[in-house]
Amino acid sequence: MKLIAASAHSTEATAGKVIELANTEDPRTLDLSRVSRIDLNFPKFTDGRAYSQAVLLRKRLGFAGDLRASGDLGIDQLLQLARSGFSSVQPDAPLD
Repeated sequence: MKLIAASAHSTEATAGKVIELANTEDPRTLDLSRVSRIDLNFPKFTDGRAYSQAVLLRKRLGFAGDLRASGDLGIDQLLQLARSGFSSVQPDAPLD
């Protein structure tokens, strides 16, 4: 899993589209063609809806691109993020 610095903004070149998906949206409604990255947000440490979205995107919809977790994340969430299918993490604050 790739860890992006909390202060860094993504300026990576991508071959396809990048989608920011709110945790209230249904991933099944997306057209995943030419999508290279999907950003899923954790607005609060205790809000785990993005985990469900990640599992749905990876296992049911077969998304193979970069799945990025962003927001209020803690170090103790990294293992569960990896298990859920996230490939990169961009926390709001630095992780100790």
